[in-house]
Amino acid sequence: MDQNYFLNRLKTGLPLFDHFPKPVRPMIMGTESEYGVATADDGEPIVHTHRLPVVLENGGRIYFDMNRHLEYASPEVPDAVHATAYYEAGKIICARSGYSPKLYCHNNDWQGQTFGSHENYFNTLTWEEKQALVPFLVARTILCGAGWQNDVYSIAQRPPFVKHIFHLNTTDNRGILNTRNEPLSSLPGWNRLHLILGDANMSQMSTFIRLGFTGMVIELAEMAALPCIRYSDKDETVLADLNRLTNLPDKWLMLGIEYGPKDPIELLSLYLERANAEFGERDEITMALIAVIRDTLEKLASNFTLLEKRLDWMAKLRLIEEHGKGFEEWGKRAIDLAYHDLDRECSLYTGLLLTSKMEKTVSDLMTDEASVEPPKSTRAYARGRLVKLLAEEGRGREVKDQAWEELMIVDESFNRPRRGQMPSGKIYWRKNIVNPFENYWDLFSKVEYRIRSGRI
Repeated sequence: MDQNYFLNRLKTGLPLFDHFPKPVRPMIMGTESEYGVATADDGEPIVHTHRLPVVLENGGRIYFDMNRHLEYASPEVPDAVHATAYYEAGKIICARSGYSPKLYCHNNDWQGQTFGSHENYFNTLTWEEKQALVPFLVARTILCGAGWQNDVYSIAQRPPFVKHIFHLNTTDNRGILNTRNEPLSSLPGWNRLHLILGDANMSQMSTFIRLGFTGMVIELAEMAALPCIRYSDKDETVLADLNRLTNLPDKWLMLGIEYGPKDPIELLSLYLERANAEFGERDEITMALIAVIRDTLEKLASNFTLLEKRLDWMAKLRLIEEHGKGFEEWGKRAIDLAYHDLDRECSLYTGLLLTSKMEKTVSDLMTDEASVEPPKSTRAYARGRLVKLLAEEGRGREVKDQAWEELMIVDESFNRPRRGQMPSGKIYWRKNIVNPFENYWDLFSKVEYRIRSGRI
């Protein structure tokens, strides 16, 4: 098997993967997706909040965020293939569960509101080392943008809402690098990189590239093997670059680069070839990533229209060009919104996918599995298995919400107290699960025995 194997699969209409491969070097990662929801005439969101929050059998959770958005947090996964499948699973679970009459996987509503598509990477970098990621994070916009039909067409939705290079906040004054120290693990020497600058992708390939390429660059930083790039440290310069890259390719330029290529395609190629040199042949996942990213960068440089089956921003641009001729602005925006609809009967993206006009990273069987089963090699395994066991038990007990570092068995009213009802404070069992690299199989086996024998 070589890197061309994966491109040949795409050419024949097959997904990159039809099984979950095992990474040689796991990188714990996960996503948080804030979905746009239906609204009432007064503008208030329509969400069935009495059913939320809920911890899922796949190890993730769903909750109502900021009293505005339905949010799905994926379980911790070991690589970008799992991350893509569990990101897709969130769309499936939320759409099927009917939490709102309408759900959209996008970032902006044309009324000045933005919804996040957050990324999390477990890593060993210091804060100073993380700052070296900024030029890559700006440049990757050209690969990962979801497209946005505003007054003019932009290839990305989120950049106009990013206001700083570094910042603590996630709801305003957003930073390219979020500085909040919330590791969600007490494992010594490790922390969580929380990114909030990315777009919400419909395309599986855009998601795979976004998460996988970022993971590889973080790994290069951990190895002190990043290419030598010097970038401006001024907010206005870096943000101008970030927003300039939302234009179509003839205006792509990173003027804040002080040492290194200012062309983002050339810049990203430096990171890619360094990753290829360091660990390019080590496993299926890395080989697929490098093959796809290299092919994508080559097409961006020569003829970006060849990427209409791969990148969200190009697929949507083609739809608007073909079907929005003669439309006023609202008509083009309607096409944009329909692309992100999670109702498969209405979604323009799903229509493209079902007619083989979009490439796939993972098979349908893999996303179906990710909807109901936790990843087998992370701490999400014990969490998801316990959720399923308690549901089968049928005694109204659940895993406590926000069970990232600790598993607790509580009454359902602990998570969702009814109106006028005091939440149950009873805790039947609790154990720490601080190591995201461990699946805690032994811990789950012990608590399963105690539950089935009536001891808990």
